[in-house]
Amino acid sequence: MEKYFLMFPSMSRAEHMRTVSIALKREFSDTHCAVKSIAQITGANERSAKNWWTAKNGPSGEHLVALIKNSEAVLGAILLLAGRQEFIKVLGKLMPF
Repeated sequence: MEKYFLMFPSMSRAEHMRTVSIALKREFSDTHCAVKSIAQITGANERSAKNWWTAKNGPSGEHLVALIKNSEAVLGAILLLAGRQEFIKVLGKLMPF
């Protein structure tokens, strides 16, 4: 998991987890079935999805790719964290985090 954070050297682990959590809540709302939906689309277990939801841990690898594939909010958050705001503008999806 530490290798993932080399991609975003200027941000802390807590910032990454908090940003993904906010994006998930924007995309999936705060419903009782949100965690189940996140687990289903990523193939992760519900405990992992709940940890992402509550910002205790952040997704990595295939789970992060699945979230980006299925969530414009997560895509926007990752682009913002990566300093690629120009792509957010191209997509027309400004994510105010």
